[in-house]
Amino acid sequence: NVAEWILELDRGHGIPWHGNYSSWLEQKEQRLRVEEREREALRKTLEHELEWVRQNPKARQAKSKARLQRYEELASREFQQRNETSEIYIPPGERLGEHVIEVRGVRKAYGERLLIDDLSFESAARRHRRDHRSKRRGQDDAA
Repeated sequence: NVAEWILELDRGHGIPWHGNYSSWLEQKEQRLRVEEREREALRKTLEHELEWVRQNPKARQAKSKARLQRYEELASREFQQRNETSEIYIPPGERLGEHVIEVRGVRKAYGERLLIDDLSFESAARRHRRDHRSKRRGQDDAA
């Protein structure tokens, strides 16, 4: 077991699962089956209500208005479920330092052929564009 728990991100919601990957897959399959049955039941209800609204005699107007409102609520719920967001926004974190990566003494061979021997380098963080623009503006003003 590599993971003790899994956080599934589904339609904008986090669903925690305590257990391993195979047990998570089993519960997800079961949850999807339940959701499919619920969607099918909602679809049938919407179909039935729409048919009733179309065939309804005008003599039962009060009941008709209530059923029409119920139909609209059900249709709205189905629309919302279909159009839930599938995006997750993760805001940028604060800057943690100037070094991005440091590599020392890397060696790489492919079979007997030595490709890289004793590679070392550092990479520093890039400065913000705002800084570059303000420096450029200062140079332009001085000229």
